[in-house]
Amino acid sequence: MSQTFKWSPAMTPNSQTSPNATLTPIPEARRMEFLLKLFGTSLMIIGENSVYTFMEQLCSDYNGGFWQFFETDDGVLYMAPDGPARMKLVWDGNGFEGEMSNDAAGIIATLFALSHMSMAFRGADQLAEHYHRLRDFAAEHEDSRMIFAAID
Repeated sequence: MSQTFKWSPAMTPNSQTSPNATLTPIPEARRMEFLLKLFGTSLMIIGENSVYTFMEQLCSDYNGGFWQFFETDDGVLYMAPDGPARMKLVWDGNGFEGEMSNDAAGIIATLFALSHMSMAFRGADQLAEHYHRLRDFAAEHEDSRMIFAAID
């Protein structure tokens, strides 16, 4: 898949994402490299599985499947399920319930995994950095209100 999407992430004073960042799907041959970059060598398998596990907890209709991996030209990374186009997510931890795009659902699952792992593993500062960059990027997503309500 060689599509490239244009995205305009919100800028905050501490944001390291740039306006009009280009969002690119990661080809199959680079998925391992993507996971290493997002989670690091020692946590890449745990990280990938954490994203899938959070999606299972968030979406009762989710039964696994193929995921797309995305990267912006300024280093924002996230994973999103390939389908269905709309997903209903529920998170009892904060009372969230809402329907959104599969892309937004993937951003939420990735944010949950990064947040959880950054607190669970000592010395995992890169995970917190990836979390903050992805959160900044999500601010301009068409489902940004849903994303922020889910992670609140």
